[in-house]
Amino acid sequence: IISGGNYSNIKVNADAMGVASGRTENNIQYLSTENLLNLGNSNHNFDTKTSLAYNNGYPYILGGMRYANTNYNDGEYVIYNQADWILTNHDLTGKETLQKVTITLQQNITLSVDIQPMNLKGSDTATITVDGNEKIITINSTMTASNGIWGLFGLVKNATITDLTVQWNKDRTLSSNNGITYAGGLIGQAEKVTLENVTVSNLTINDASTQYLGGVIGYGTNITIDKPVSVNNIKLTQNNTASSLGAFAGEITNLDGEESITITNPTLKGNNIVGGAIGTITGDVSQVIQVTDGGSIQGGVSSIVGGVFGVWNNAQGEAQLENEVEVTTSSMYYVGGIVGQLKANNYTIHNWTFTNSISSTDKADLGGLI
Repeated sequence: IISGGNYSNIKVNADAMGVASGRTENNIQYLSTENLLNLGNSNHNFDTKTSLAYNNGYPYILGGMRYANTNYNDGEYVIYNQADWILTNHDLTGKETLQKVTITLQQNITLSVDIQPMNLKGSDTATITVDGNEKIITINSTMTASNGIWGLFGLVKNATITDLTVQWNKDRTLSSNNGITYAGGLIGQAEKVTLENVTVSNLTINDASTQYLGGVIGYGTNITIDKPVSVNNIKLTQNNTASSLGAFAGEITNLDGEESITITNPTLKGNNIVGGAIGTITGDVSQVIQVTDGGSIQGGVSSIVGGVFGVWNNAQGEAQLENEVEVTTSSMYYVGGIVGQLKANNYTIHNWTFTNSISSTDKADLGGLI
């Protein structure tokens, strides 16, 4: 594969090969993906078919980014390891109005370096698919934010994410110094996104000053649940007094589909709007949404708190809502075992169940359901 170059200056992607970076052996330098990308200059280019790149005429093997072709608007990315993920992210950075992109995981991968969220900005007619292929992404890093968005994915528009498990393994803090508005364990900001058989587990954020914070989605509009979604062992603390917090999502406008959302063992603490599943929801809801198996849902001094939804605006639909988790607050506002505040005309409750306790250390309005 390597020809016409200086054989004494070959650089190999250590991440792709699963070996330690920074060493030289037999005239081959083993470097991390980030270090290789940082070599880029006017002479730097990728050969996307052979995964080979050149720097000042010297070849080095990147590994990963196995395209079906070189047009990002019709690209197919196959992920085998961390290097593949980083290179795919690098290739999509700055790309607007994607038309057809498919990202497929072929193996479980572990992300151990701090990288920015992957943005997938599809056009109105886009076919954007992330096929987890029933694989697991384990995240051992804190990750970094980009343009006020934090998450595995940043801004995702007109896309489907299917058959994917995301496992977080490191506590993190999202302070006001980070300038983050949207933060989610899967997607920071989502527009017209469909989720199918997605699980997010073990995300712990100890101190967040974000406006929208969710275990799966920070802020979303037109979200569809086509196959069940699970959220497990989420621990989120949000200190912003103008914020919305939920184990599934901080805020959602228009939640479509009829498949279930299950929240298991959530520990949530916020200072404004807090919901066991969704902080603020607007519009029709027809899913079965369950909050279950331990944990706690806690509001602060100026909070509206609900066991499933904090605030439900323009409530419609035949949602089946269940909560088994204790709801507490130090607020003098509204606390409900299912919904903290419901805004609707002639809404009919369908199969709501609350089987725990609610309490407040202040003069809050408490309701077993609302």
